[in-house]
Amino acid sequence: MEKKLNNFIVYRFGIVMCIIMAIGMLFGSRYTEAKKPPKKYSLVQKGMVTGIKDQGGSGSCWAFAAIKSAESNAIMNGLTTKSSADFSESHLIWYAYHATLDVDSTIYGDGIYDEAFNNSGDALYNVLRYGKSSSVFKTSSEPTVKQYIKGIATLPAVETEAPTVTETPVPIVTATPVPTSTSSVATGGSSINDRKVNTNGYSYKSTTTAYMGGGTAAMAISVFANWSGVANESNYMYKSDTVRNLIETAKSMCKLGETARYDSVAHLQNANCYDLATVKQLKRDIMQKGAADLSIYYNDSYLKKDGKYRSYYQTKYMKKNATKYANHCVTVVGWNDNYSKNKFKHKPKKNGAWLIANSYGTSSGNNGYFWLSYYDRSITDVYIFEVEPTDNYNNIYQYDGCGFYDYVAFNNRTIYASNVFKANAQAENLSAVSLYTLTEKQKVKISVYKGVNGNTPDSGTLVSESEITTTIAHAGYHTIVLPTSVYLSPSEKFSVVVTYYKNGKGRKTYVPFEGEGFDGESARFLFASNEGESFVKYKNQWLDAKDERLNSAPIKVFTNNVF
Repeated sequence: MEKKLNNFIVYRFGIVMCIIMAIGMLFGSRYTEAKKPPKKYSLVQKGMVTGIKDQGGSGSCWAFAAIKSAESNAIMNGLTTKSSADFSESHLIWYAYHATLDVDSTIYGDGIYDEAFNNSGDALYNVLRYGKSSSVFKTSSEPTVKQYIKGIATLPAVETEAPTVTETPVPIVTATPVPTSTSSVATGGSSINDRKVNTNGYSYKSTTTAYMGGGTAAMAISVFANWSGVANESNYMYKSDTVRNLIETAKSMCKLGETARYDSVAHLQNANCYDLATVKQLKRDIMQKGAADLSIYYNDSYLKKDGKYRSYYQTKYMKKNATKYANHCVTVVGWNDNYSKNKFKHKPKKNGAWLIANSYGTSSGNNGYFWLSYYDRSITDVYIFEVEPTDNYNNIYQYDGCGFYDYVAFNNRTIYASNVFKANAQAENLSAVSLYTLTEKQKVKISVYKGVNGNTPDSGTLVSESEITTTIAHAGYHTIVLPTSVYLSPSEKFSVVVTYYKNGKGRKTYVPFEGEGFDGESARFLFASNEGESFVKYKNQWLDAKDERLNSAPIKVFTNNVF
């Protein structure tokens, strides 16, 4: 079919040249919000974060930081206690690097299909880093996190454009049919009989590549969002103190195959990005929601011993693009506004530092911790992971196995994205929907249509009482509970339409999609979809996302069984 989106601005991210990077999330704490955060604070002293862990000789800091943030949030929300909170880094790492082999899954065909991996693209990361699209929504005179860190006084008045391409590249992978059957209970959703992908004989291998390759926000968020990656350490032990132990860790995961993919003790709800939030917002949310995950450029030569403490402020990368050199992920567990600038090996412009938990064991830093200057220019990808119990919903409907790697954008226009699903064989209540946003203060509307019987998502009956319009404060991944649940009859066809409202005159509206598969330097990312699954609305016309080579929209649906 001829491509119809000639007037779309379709962005394709290049692969981010970082080996070890990381990520984060949103709302639901039982703690009340402090109007003004204290000048000094520590989750360690509050007992709201787990102890120091050791990644050994692996490149898996991204998983350790994401897991620690999730553990801290689980403790804070009463899902577990500090003494019992211990989620498995190995489980997250393994299933991030090993796409599902279950041909009945609606996310079959999405994932990394090469054992060698050291690069990744992350749409949210690219928009925030290069597009700075959300900067124009700043309403407070207080500096943003990135401004505070970098010492920038003001944001640019005009939005900086992200790199664009004038045409969609030819697909990297030639699609070939794969035998499939109907959808599985594990992932829900409609059948994937038409889903096509060439996996080039991909299968699990017990190599240690997954543990050595590093990762990004896109990987951690997408695995968690698939209801995977938050498992107990006692069931999936991580050992990497020797090469032999790391090999044994990989072998143990390989033997489990698909049987352990959805063995989760908690489910991701939100992953808010604080790169363009104010420092006050980040501090308040750390107090309410737990430890924050962030990335920096890390080199031991910039650590300084100051009594029993260690302090860090690097000067190797100091210009505006310093964040692209970030190579290590750590966790923010507190701060001290008065930590002296004179305590750093290279003196930053002002006092103030984040208390950081590293993943190099207790022999590093000060029993595993160090102080990071607020003004380190390489700080980026600041997130908090929020989780809830696994029994909050019974079923998940989804088409995106890896989140998203592309997006479409309009100048000054509202955009509509939709997924159409076929309900499972028993009655359910549709209770919540998840989606991604790429800008601050993005206004969205979620609409559900029952009994879809045509070629467009809105060919059914709108359930008006379930509609919800909300403005999402930060970019990231978000779960939104509907005001009224929607009853789904067995095997009923239904749709979820998300309206991304225009953000103001002259500003772009961004909507994420999986995009096409692509080859990195040592990895192959593949995305599969069927016609009739995902749609985008352009000039009042619904277009099939598969025909537009966008593949699936990363919109998920959560339901509860009607007994």
